[in-house]
Amino acid sequence: MLNGLLTLRGAWDRVREDAVLKFYVVAITCYGRSYARRPVDVDQGLEQHQPLHRLDDRPRACGRAGWNGMITFGIIYWLIRASSARKCTSRGLMNFHFWIGTLGIIFYTIPCISLGSRRA
Repeated sequence: MLNGLLTLRGAWDRVREDAVLKFYVVAITCYGRSYARRPVDVDQGLEQHQPLHRLDDRPRACGRAGWNGMITFGIIYWLIRASSARKCTSRGLMNFHFWIGTLGIIFYTIPCISLGSRRA
């Protein structure tokens, strides 16, 4: 995660203008969030043979959903921009999609974190 975010060192001003970079930053952050508990889970012996319905896995699943969704659409928008002759697709629609996706991830993750903190 840190490697991904430090890649943008010196270019953070471009994140405000480029929707693809916004998708990238949120995807990397969700990735880091999904694996932040991994050492704790391994230490407690929860990593192997963990049932899918355990509440402990929900925060990690929410982070994976954010990673997969944001990086997928970031790549799609980058491919559209790179393969088309036009300079830019609709920047406003890309930003709208980014903010709707980010709010969706936040509203999906908050209940998962609160449920995941309880022991089953």
